[in-house]
Amino acid sequence: MKKRIGVLTFQQSSNYGAIMQAYALNKALNNLGSDCETINYNCSAIARANYVKCMTVKDLLKNAYKAWKNYWCTQFVKNNIRLSPAYKKKSIKNSLYDAYVVGSDQIWNPHCTGDDRTYFLDFIQDKQKKYSYAASIGLKGEEALAIIKDHKKLLDDFADVSLREHIDDDRVLELVSTNVRYDIDPVFLLSRNEWKKICGKRCIKDKYIFVYLIGNPVGLEKFAQKLSKETGYKIISSKKSGDFMRHCKPEDFLSWINNAEYIVTNSFHGTALSIIYHKEFYVECTGVSGFNYRVGGLLKLLGLTDRVIEYGCSIDLDKKIEYEAVDKMVEDNRRDSMKYLKNIINS
Repeated sequence: MKKRIGVLTFQQSSNYGAIMQAYALNKALNNLGSDCETINYNCSAIARANYVKCMTVKDLLKNAYKAWKNYWCTQFVKNNIRLSPAYKKKSIKNSLYDAYVVGSDQIWNPHCTGDDRTYFLDFIQDKQKKYSYAASIGLKGEEALAIIKDHKKLLDDFADVSLREHIDDDRVLELVSTNVRYDIDPVFLLSRNEWKKICGKRCIKDKYIFVYLIGNPVGLEKFAQKLSKETGYKIISSKKSGDFMRHCKPEDFLSWINNAEYIVTNSFHGTALSIIYHKEFYVECTGVSGFNYRVGGLLKLLGLTDRVIEYGCSIDLDKKIEYEAVDKMVEDNRRDSMKYLKNIINS
């Protein structure tokens, strides 16, 4: 009989990256021979973030795109991810699965979840059932260590703790008594061919630069304009382009990346998927809130720190990414992470 595994993650999000990593982990675990489904948990903090206010016609017009995007994200999840029935905090039970895996993405960032301790599997009594995979705290330095300290008792009750980002390895090991390891984001568990299978059709005929923005960038858009001027390619912006807003399904999002000549982004998963699709890309790592160590850590891991945008410097269009070397590093990390997932299934 196949081992039943329940994954707790951000499946209800309207963030493309969150949805893609949820899809990838679910598919990878099923590919490995488990009977895996994603727990359709309703986190109130995420539900509030996705809420679209439509009390008036003005609200409707203002939020039409957000509502449209939310709808297509929900449809993608329903059609592509094996989901459990819907659960709220009080209705999740300890006996539903043989093992529980929480992750990936920023499931341990209290600013995202409202410090919902369901994501620390506080409802599970059996330690041997509890695992994380590439969990992200989403914070750095002392802030991240403070989260670990505050949740030490819950983390000590895991069979294994898998993190996505290195924080302060020695201090983390001092704080947590259970085994701690580091794993690559779930999107890298699937091959480029697997991602192309769910990629939408090309959205426009023109060659373009895809600008994928999260939050408030510093100079990313000006850099993209400079790149556009030097290459002659038009800009498709996730914030401003009508073409993007008309084609905003998650499958379209993959297509915008896959078919772009260049990607300019400040997003972790925008960067990760650019790497998977072998695209030439540039990343803004320092934003209004400081250095994005999540993206910076990924670039360092794969030897791609030279893709960080250096404002004031010229753009060397002849400098291409050596994807043969990058693919080898991705494969080494993927192999190690898949071994960890196999151990969860076989334990």
